[in-house]
Amino acid sequence: MNGQPALRVTGLGVAYDRVPAVDGAELELAAGRVYGLVGANGSGKSSFFGAVMGRLPLASGTVEIFGLTGRAARARSLVAFLPQADDLAADLPWSVEEVVATGRYGRLGPTRRLRPADRAAVAEALRRVGLPELARRPIGELSGGQRKRVLIARAIAQEARLIILDEPFAGVDEAATAAISGVLRELGDTGVTVLLASHDLDGLVGLCDEVLLWARRVVRRGDPAEMIRPEALLDVFGLSVREDRR
Repeated sequence: MNGQPALRVTGLGVAYDRVPAVDGAELELAAGRVYGLVGANGSGKSSFFGAVMGRLPLASGTVEIFGLTGRAARARSLVAFLPQADDLAADLPWSVEEVVATGRYGRLGPTRRLRPADRAAVAEALRRVGLPELARRPIGELSGGQRKRVLIARAIAQEARLIILDEPFAGVDEAATAAISGVLRELGDTGVTVLLASHDLDGLVGLCDEVLLWARRVVRRGDPAEMIRPEALLDVFGLSVREDRR
């Protein structure tokens, strides 16, 4: 949008009881690219996402999304976040298309009455994630991989220009991983910026344009094939990586 970076973070800090979880993070992401975020458990990735999404207070620094403050960008539905554990209760009495339609709520009036254009956006979002035939299926009947694709469809229907995902491949099989990867790559190719945290290192090659190594801040970034080499991963995982990836 207007040549602005999709995300610019300057001097970002997040702390719990004065213990830093994110420490002086500096980051700029270009629009229309897919980025992988790789770091050890407890390295502050989720805290970073929480700060970007306004769910955690900033100890320091600023967040800009397409040149707007984080609050303004969120108010305009420019950014969507998919947590590792989805927020869809198994007994939620909604269909797939009803869940995807919640992505349109920020664009509706107080009655939240869907217009023909909104219904068309929902249908197109389901088509893009490969689930149009499940539109009327109760959400509780879906597999884990299908549910994650529904949440991606919700972000597409929202018309988010930056989509952040925390471990989208956790708990899903190889077929679902391939389907989700295909959707994310297609989003990047059509101008949406995607930032995903993942421990599926080999899967980042071919999916991501760039990988960011994270330890409370970005410590290194570059070509995915180079960033998942053991000597690069030592920066964030330590000596055990060399042993695990022999």
